[in-house]
Amino acid sequence: MTSEVNELMELLNCIIQFETDIKSENDEAENWRQYLVNEQEAKKFVKVKQKLHSALRNSEKDVSRLREQVRKAKKDFDYCNKQITEYITAIEAAQHELDELKQEGKDFDKVFTVVEENIMECILKTKIQIYKQTQEDKKRIVAKLELLGCVDSLPCKEDVSAVQIHNDTSTPFSHQSLEI
Repeated sequence: MTSEVNELMELLNCIIQFETDIKSENDEAENWRQYLVNEQEAKKFVKVKQKLHSALRNSEKDVSRLREQVRKAKKDFDYCNKQITEYITAIEAAQHELDELKQEGKDFDKVFTVVEENIMECILKTKIQIYKQTQEDKKRIVAKLELLGCVDSLPCKEDVSAVQIHNDTSTPFSHQSLEI
């Protein structure tokens, strides 16, 4: 019986050893499995890291391009702003010139009106003077004809009513200055 017990004990030890070996092989297999999983994760991490580095480089290039575009846009904006300022200044200068020309036009119109009034007054005075001179010449001729006896009695009226005689104080044109 001891021999049977020994055999059973030995068998039991073998079974325990077998279980231990299986367990240790399972642990080793688990370790290998974990190693492979870690290796795959490391490869995935490297790939993700490479993709992120590539994306970062592309982003840096994009940022650099955008900065250049912003710099150019700012330069263009500054140029346009300068142009607008110059145009506004030119428009203001042109408006000032236009205002001056309008004022000069008004001043010219005033001077022209005064000159026109003075010319009309001179024409009127000249007509009156010519009319008076004609009447005097007519009177002289009639008087000479009467002296000669050629004319019986010509009507010799002084028809001044047809022409208005302007004296210098009553006319609106009298002695107006050309200065404005």
